[in-house]
Formats: sequence, C-alpha cells, structure tokens
Amino acid sequence: MKTLINLLIISLFTVQCNAQMIKKPKNMKLVPMGTFTKNSKEVKIDAFWMSDEVTNSEYRAFLESLKENPNDSIRIFNLKKIAEGINPRDAQTYYRYGDILEGTNSNEVLDDDEGFDNYLYSKKYDNYPVVGVSFENATLYCAWKTKEQNKIQKAKGLAYVPEFRIPTEAEWEWAALGGKHESEIIYTPELGKVNSRAKNKYGLHHLNSNVSEWVFNETEDGKRVIKGSSWKKEMTIFERIEKPKSYRDYATGFRVVMTYLGK
Repeated sequence: MKTLINLLIISLFTVQCNAQMIKKPKNMKLVPMGTFTKNSKEVKIDAFWMSDEVTNSEYRAFLESLKENPNDSIRIFNLKKIAEGINPRDAQTYYRYGDILEGTNSNEVLDDDEGFDNYLYSKKYDNYPVVGVSFENATLYCAWKTKEQNKIQKAKGLAYVPEFRIPTEAEWEWAALGGKHESEIIYTPELGKVNSRAKNKYGLHHLNSNVSEWVFNETEDGKRVIKGSSWKKEMTIFERIEKPKSYRDYATGFRVVMTYLGK
C-alpha cells in the first residue's frame, strides 16, 4: 500500500495536470536518485527537487492570499482512496480559503516567552523557518503553492507543473544524509535563518537542525510523521515522531519537494 501511494504521488498530478519538466523550480535543489540502507534493507529513491525550510515570509504570503480571496478554493486528493481504486474525481476535497484561514498558524506558539517577539510577522524573522504549522496546514500550503505556480504557467502559455508536496520519509532521509554516514552529521541546538548554516552535498541547509519537519507518511493509527532535530531536541536521521495531523508546536516546520520529471 505504501509503495502504491508513493507512486501515486509521482504520477497522479502528471496525468491530471498535463505536467511538464521544468529546468529548475525557483529556490529548489535537485536531489539525485540513489539508494541507502535502513534497518538492513536497501531503499531506492527517485530524483526530486527540494526546498529549504519554508520561511515566515513565504508562509505569510499564503496567509495573505487566503485573507484576500476568502471565496477561492484549492483541492486535496485522498491518495488512500485512489490506491483503493476510487476514481480521483471522487477522492478529492475542495477547501475554501476563508475556512482554511481559521485553522492556520498561531503566532502564540513562539513568542515573547521563548525570546522571539512577534515571530511570524516581524520582518526581523522573515528568513527564519515558520513553526506552529500542522500537517494539515503544510499540505494546504503545498496545494496553494501549486495553484499559484500554475497561474503563472498558464499566463505564459506553458503546461502545468508537477505538484508541490511534503517529502516522503525516505526522501527526507536520503536528502538529510547528503552522501554522508549518519554519524558525520553535526547537530546545532540553535534557531536561525533557513540558510544560516553550511549546506550539504545537494545544496540544502538544516536537514537535521533548526526545526523538525513534517513528512508525508501516515502510521497505521492515522498519525503523521515528524523528522529531524530541532533547536529544542536532538534526533538521529532515522528517528521519527508520530503525532496527530492537527499537532503544532514551536519547533516543527516543513519544506516542500517536487517530483523530477527529467531524463
């Protein structure tokens, strides 16, 4: 089931949106295909594009769009239903922007008590990772970002691009390893700008520091998975935290990926 759902992530929106290869998505790095060993098993990864952590500034643009266009909407596909054979048209839900806004980030999760005054909205923290974001929030952000990018594609007479999405656990682990052994990756217990530390082999920053990050995987009891160390807690690359999809805290954010359709 997991393998089928992962394949659907790659293929569904290519078919639905007539997606085309784009040379380089803005502010994303190419993570090449490869293999790594986990729990004595070989894990194979296809190439994909990955961003650094989504920033406060980027997330505010999402919130402003929701606020300015309350009656607009985005759609989310239920991949479990599609994997079970349900027609994609019957496995999608539309979310009204005005309704989404009511359940988005709360600035209260990281404020004066933690030494960060007005963290989400202060220009001082524009290039810091957004926190206080649930799995649901992150998923809706990805859908919104895809829609906005495809508005640009349409205006230029270009085909739609693959969806922006949250990385799978395996994709996150492969990118976080960055060609190194897990023991070689250094943990830094600080919260800083998304590109404030040395980049790894793929040109990405903070894949096991700064903030922990949501990934796509779902547990048998319906929880979602959080990966990586944060400024508050050290974790190994292969450790995971399992939380309800509505969970939020001041040390968890996310980054986005896009399937690579090149040769």
